[in-house]
Amino acid sequence: MRGPQKFKIFSFLFILASAAIILYPFLTWPYFETAPVILMILKWVTLPVFLLTLVLSFFIYKRFLAPYDPAFQSRVKQRLRFFFSVSLLSIAWTMVLLGLVFSSIVVSNNCLPRSEIFVKAPVKSYHAELTRNGRQIHHIKFYEKRLGRLVQLTVNRPYQLNEIFEKELSVGHWGLLYSTK
Repeated sequence: MRGPQKFKIFSFLFILASAAIILYPFLTWPYFETAPVILMILKWVTLPVFLLTLVLSFFIYKRFLAPYDPAFQSRVKQRLRFFFSVSLLSIAWTMVLLGLVFSSIVVSNNCLPRSEIFVKAPVKSYHAELTRNGRQIHHIKFYEKRLGRLVQLTVNRPYQLNEIFEKELSVGHWGLLYSTK
């Protein structure tokens, strides 16, 4: 097998395995907080992961892809192709790795030691949205006194403002709420 085919097969298998890992929390736990996880990722992980993938993309392109690119007579076209190829490769791998980090945070939050709380709070905010598949998703916000913060959850039914949200939830290792039921 030639270099590009090996690279394509490895990339496809890595992305397929990554997709399965990224989907795992969404298929396992019906309720979990996403906003704090996204904020953690944006604050602590995005820049280091992007810089790492930028460096790795440079070496991946030089080692596996550049030898098979047709040569241009113009050096400007070659430089532009190199720049765009490395940039797109870096952005794509960054997105995959950030999805893996998101999934890792949610899974570790839910699998490491935790405590149970019963939440009974009025809904402060509600909005619904449609997915690309036409499925409706419901988002609520409520203030949890014991955690001392506003909590945003994705739920499976619509709520009215000030309607009481009652649910037995777990507080995971990272302080994020989730439910297995």
